[in-house]
Amino acid sequence: MSTPYTPPTPQVIDDDAAHVTRGPVQRGERALAPDLARGAMLLFIALANGAGVVFGGFLAVMPALTTRYFGTKNLGANYGVMFTGYGVGALVATFAIGPIYNAFHSYVPAFYVGILLSLSGLAVALLLRPPKPVAARIPPRVVPHL
Repeated sequence: MSTPYTPPTPQVIDDDAAHVTRGPVQRGERALAPDLARGAMLLFIALANGAGVVFGGFLAVMPALTTRYFGTKNLGANYGVMFTGYGVGALVATFAIGPIYNAFHSYVPAFYVGILLSLSGLAVALLLRPPKPVAARIPPRVVPHL
C-alpha cells in the first residue's frame, strides 16, 4: 500500500541567519524583496496620480464639450443627460465586473473590455462632428423679383 501524496514544504530564507529553513513563513520574514515592494508601491502611486489627473481633466472639459456640440440654448438639460450617461456607465460597469470575474477567475478580461470600450469611444469622438447651427440648416426663402 502506498502512502498518500504530501506536497513539499516551501523553503524560506531566514532574514536573521544565512541558512535555509523548512516550514511555514515566520513573522519577520519577507515574502517579497524590499526593492521589489518599494518599486511596486511607487508604480502604484504614479499610476493612481495619473488616473486622478485624467479623471479631473475629463470632468472639467465635459461642460465645454457639451456646449461646443449642442450650443448654449439648453446647456443645463444637455449637460444633465451627458452626466447621467456617465453615471449609468459607471453603475453598469460596476455590476458587470462580478460576472466577468466569476467566468474567468480574474479581473484581467474586465480591463480588456474597458480598453475596447474606451477605444470605441475615442473613435466616436474623433469621427463625430457638431451639427450645423439651426440658421445654416434652414433653406433660404426664394423671393420673387418684382
